[in-house]
Amino acid sequence: MAGFNLGEGILKEASINEEFFDELLECIFSSKKRNSYKFFLFITIIKISLNGLNRLTLKEVTNKFIEIYWEYFTEKNTSYPDELRDSKLLQIIESKDYKKMDNLSNDELKIIKKDIEIFLKKYMFGALYVDTKGSLFGFSKLKNEFYINKELISYLESDVLPNKYINLIKQEVELFLTRSAKNTGGKKMIYYQQKFGFEINYIDLFVESKDLLKKTKLDLSMELGIGIPKLDAIFQYLEISDVIQNKEITLFGKKIKDMKSNDDFIEPIVYYNMVKNPEIGGHYIYSNLINGVIYDYLILNNELELEINIILKNSEKYKPDSIISKDWERMNKQALSSLADTQSGFGKMGIIEKADSNSKDDIYEAHSYWVEPLVGAYILYDIWEDGRASMGIDNIAHDKYNLGRMFLMDKDAVEEILEEIKALGLITIEKGAGLNQVRIIDKYTKEDILDMMVKEA
Repeated sequence: MAGFNLGEGILKEASINEEFFDELLECIFSSKKRNSYKFFLFITIIKISLNGLNRLTLKEVTNKFIEIYWEYFTEKNTSYPDELRDSKLLQIIESKDYKKMDNLSNDELKIIKKDIEIFLKKYMFGALYVDTKGSLFGFSKLKNEFYINKELISYLESDVLPNKYINLIKQEVELFLTRSAKNTGGKKMIYYQQKFGFEINYIDLFVESKDLLKKTKLDLSMELGIGIPKLDAIFQYLEISDVIQNKEITLFGKKIKDMKSNDDFIEPIVYYNMVKNPEIGGHYIYSNLINGVIYDYLILNNELELEINIILKNSEKYKPDSIISKDWERMNKQALSSLADTQSGFGKMGIIEKADSNSKDDIYEAHSYWVEPLVGAYILYDIWEDGRASMGIDNIAHDKYNLGRMFLMDKDAVEEILEEIKALGLITIEKGAGLNQVRIIDKYTKEDILDMMVKEA
C-alpha cells in the first residue's frame, strides 16, 4: 500500500480540459486490474460535481459511491469484482434487492459502510489522487472532508463531457473487471488487462508457502510489498497456469514442489496452460499471439524475425470489438515482453526472443521448442477429448491449440517427439493402410504422467 495511503491531499492547480481528461483516463486505464473501486470513485466524483457540490464529508462520498456501484451492478447480468466477493453488500447486490439494505440492522449497515469507507480512505482515494496528480480533488484527514476542484464543476456544466467519460469508464469496467458471458464447457473466457507481466517466480513462492493463500488480500499485499492490483494479476496468472484454483494449490501445483525446480518439465507445462485454447482456461492474449499471429506469420513467410508493428497489425483480427485499439496494442506488447523475458517470463525457453537490432522498431525472433517426451505426453492427455479414439499426426502438428503449433514445431519435430513418447509406452502410433495417427493408453492419466515427471526430476 506504500504511496497510496492518503493523508492530507492538497488540491493542485491544473488546466482542466478535454486533453487533460484524455491523459488522465489513459493513466487510470493503464493502472487498473480488477479494481472497480477506482473507476466508480471517479464516476462518483464526476456525478457529485454535476450537482455543483465541491465539499462533502467522507461518509457522504461513501454513500454516493455505494449508490452508483449498486446501480451499475443491478443493471448488468454479470459477475462481480473480487474486492466485494465476501462482503454482505455483495450478497445484497447479487440478490437484486436493494431494499434489503433497509432490512439490515443499524449495526450491520454501519459495518458495511464503514468497511467501504475505510478502504476508500486508506487506498482508493490515495490511488486515484496519485493518478489524477492531485488536480481533481483533495482530502482533509483531520476533518474527513473531501473537496472537488471548482474548475472541474464549471467545466462539467457542458454536459457533453460527463457522459462521454462515464460511458468510457463503464466500458472499461465491463471489459476488464467482469467475466464474459461466453461460457464453454463450464469454463468462462476472461479478457485480461496486461499492466503486469507474468512472473514465474511467484509460482515457487506460493507453492512453497501455501499459507499465503489463507491471508487476506490486504495482509498479503502488505507482506509482499505490492499493491492489490498487482496481487490480483498474480492470482490470475497462477490460476491460468493451473497452480491454484479457488485459493487452493492444485495437484499440478503440489507436483511442482516435488519436481525440484526442473525447468524442463515445469516451464513448458506452465507455458502450455497459458497458450492453450482460452475456452478451456488459456490466456486469450498469449494464446492468440502464439497460435495465430506468430505461427501463421512463420508458416506464410518462413521467417524467424518479426517486427512488433507487424505482430500488432496481425493481432487486430483477434481483437474483440469492445476493446479499443490502444488498449489491445498495450496488452499484446506486455504479453510479448513476458514471453521474451529471460528473468521472470518464458524467455529461458527461447520460443520468443528479443532480437539484437539497430532498428528503431522492436524485433522479435520466434524459435521451435522441442518438449520433453513426458511433457508432450502430458499435453496430449490433457487435450484428449473424452470418447476420442485417435488423433491424426497432421492434427497434432498443425491444428490450433495442439502440440506442434503451441511450441512452433514442424511436423518432423512432432513426429520425433511422438516416437519418444511411444518408447515410454504412453501412446501407440498407427501408420500404413492410410493411417497416420496416435492413440493414448487408457490405463494412464495425465496425473500418472505428472508422477513420472516427479520420479525423473
